[in-house]
Amino acid sequence: MPLAPPASYIGPGVGGFMLVGVAYLGYLYARHPRRVAEVGLVHLDEPAETADTGPATGGEATP
Repeated sequence: MPLAPPASYIGPGVGGFMLVGVAYLGYLYARHPRRVAEVGLVHLDEPAETADTGPATGGEATP
């Protein structure tokens, strides 16, 4: 059973926004490929650096 308008317009609307987004991604990748690649690194977990950070006892200073 097909959806009644305006709900039936959602699929093509989402497809249009996806197409515009992919085209914009292509434009950005053509202009600054390194920036686009760096965005993918935002959510990667970095290894904890425990050797340089010192003790995690709070904010007190050591003499």
